[in-house]
Amino acid sequence: ISMNNLPFLSGLSEIADNYDAFLIDSWGVMHNGLEPFEGAVNCLRELKRQIKPAIILSNSARRSATVIGELAELGIGRTLISAVVTGGESAWQSLQDPRDDFHEPLGSTCFYLGNKHSRVLFDEMPLTEVTSVEQAQFILNTGPPENMLEGELAENLALAVDHDVKMLCANPDIYYLFGAEKRFCAGEIGRRYEAIGGQVIYHGKPHRLVYEMCFNILQNIPLHKILAVGDSIHTDLKGAAANGIDAVFIGNGIHHDELKEGESLPEAAGDLCRENQVSPIGFMESLCW
Repeated sequence: ISMNNLPFLSGLSEIADNYDAFLIDSWGVMHNGLEPFEGAVNCLRELKRQIKPAIILSNSARRSATVIGELAELGIGRTLISAVVTGGESAWQSLQDPRDDFHEPLGSTCFYLGNKHSRVLFDEMPLTEVTSVEQAQFILNTGPPENMLEGELAENLALAVDHDVKMLCANPDIYYLFGAEKRFCAGEIGRRYEAIGGQVIYHGKPHRLVYEMCFNILQNIPLHKILAVGDSIHTDLKGAAANGIDAVFIGNGIHHDELKEGESLPEAAGDLCRENQVSPIGFMESLCW
């Protein structure tokens, strides 16, 4: 199919028979931070009825168990989900059990950039938090701190580059929508740090480790039978492509503004995908059955 005619799907039921497992994004697909999307929750019910595993794959910088609780509070019950895999869980596991040359030498003293909700990454972790970036062996970045102004953030990043401090970023997202408001995320801080010469390792989509965690859960299911569902071209769609699985593009999430520019939604979505060199198998306005 040419990307001009990105197939428009009226619901997941049109293609669900072709797949045995689903990796579904959380924020922007299942909910908007304030309330769940009823059509998306109904999808989980249908997949459960057909005994097809649905993993929530989220770039949240928090641990999987925390996100399970957050989803339940929003009305997305634990029984509808096979598992939750997060960027935060991937970061936590890599700090607990360093498996590569980047994580090994990170050390145990860290400067924390993030809010209080994501402090769960410190649980059961032998880390010492320091208050100045010069004393730190690495920066743990889960997003903008509640009380840090842009200027102070920029100063800290500049100091960290001078001291050659590596950054671990537990959420590669650049920004997210809270209700209708755009807020920037940990990935934006990572981007700024790289722009001034800092070294960053990312945990979450589109990076490999979270997909490996999902594939381990779905042990016997071949890649061509796994479908990713997401609203972000840069994380969900590029991550699916890089890890060998098909994807469906949800238009009502993070790219909503860019798709409202006048042409029909599937055409606008097709253009956006072509510009970014991704080829999802279809487009849905919002996730529904």
